[in-house]
Amino acid sequence: MKLKTVITALVISFLFSCGPDLSTDLSGEILENVTTLGLSFGDEKTIDKDEYLLANPIGIIVTNNDDIIVSDEYSLKVYDSDGNPKKIIGGRGQGPGEFEQIPFPFITETGYISADTDISHFKYNIFAPDYSFVERKNLQFSGLKEKLMEDNDWIDVRFNPVLYYSNEELLLYTMANEEIKGKIMSLIYALVYQNDKDVTTLYAAKHPIEKREIFSERGGLFFGLLKDRRIAYTYAAEHKAFENGTWIYSMFVYDLKTHDQAEIKKTYIPVAIPDSVIHRKVNIPEFFKEGSRNLIFEKEKERSKMLEELKAYPAVQNLMTDGDFIFAFTFEYEKGKGRIVDIFDSKTGKYLRSAYFSIIPEVIKNGYIYKFNDWLRDNEFPKVEKYKIVSAVYEKF
Repeated sequence: MKLKTVITALVISFLFSCGPDLSTDLSGEILENVTTLGLSFGDEKTIDKDEYLLANPIGIIVTNNDDIIVSDEYSLKVYDSDGNPKKIIGGRGQGPGEFEQIPFPFITETGYISADTDISHFKYNIFAPDYSFVERKNLQFSGLKEKLMEDNDWIDVRFNPVLYYSNEELLLYTMANEEIKGKIMSLIYALVYQNDKDVTTLYAAKHPIEKREIFSERGGLFFGLLKDRRIAYTYAAEHKAFENGTWIYSMFVYDLKTHDQAEIKKTYIPVAIPDSVIHRKVNIPEFFKEGSRNLIFEKEKERSKMLEELKAYPAVQNLMTDGDFIFAFTFEYEKGKGRIVDIFDSKTGKYLRSAYFSIIPEVIKNGYIYKFNDWLRDNEFPKVEKYKIVSAVYEKF
């Protein structure tokens, strides 16, 4: 274990008054240099049809046959696995298959694509695996919102995203407010599964309303789709524990067909929240009135106090999946190498290994990472980058 890691572990151990050095169960060395850029496309040097040039892309999905679909200019632009233009789905408008905003697409193992049509978090266009338009679904009048409000103390229910397996089968990331005796107590983030008329809340995370300012530092509800109607999820804020002198985080694999659930546990070293985050610099425009300025400063004091009490980040910063594999992105980061990602086999529930990821994916699919270049920061044209992940990441012991 490196000296810096040891010091970090001892510091966190002191902060939490939880005993001795914290350790991990890494199986061998952490893999380095695990990705290789194999393809980059989307600008005038790689695309010869103007309508397929990328202008302001916001989302990527990859199909079962490795077509790459990018949301851009009020449509979904389809490219083959080599980045060659193939088809454009949708367009700007309010009609069937059209979008009032740049859509953010999602895809399930059945190949159906869902994409939000506007900012309501209720209306979605559905497209078949052959990219033909299926329907414009409006969950505002489906009765689902009312059922969830009736079964829970929820108000202001909305859905984003909606994942479409079939017309009868949906997985919905649900957002709401918990209201008790007329007072909003918590922000709700839930995974809801609808199969025909049966509605099941797989998990509902409650984020205290008074801690809404530290949502990202406290930890969110993350999930990813696995093969065979299974999903992996974790609520990073609470799915952690201190057991036998070691910090442990948990993830869960839920089978939508059987409703069976399995827990996966992994030890981790908490990462302290730095002072630069706790006491961040706030720049308030000079034209703000004194009352508004004072209110902002008070809010910042409250936020800083909550972060001082929190002390450390949760274990998981994000969760992604590829087939049967789960990738848990941690807060552990080493300059020059990247962020540590824990890899698991969801079938066996076993931790396989960890690897440094120097890039942050939009999608991981069939052994490849897909992401946008840093076109805004670098003042470049937007492009999609496709990286090959070395096979050692997926190898089982």
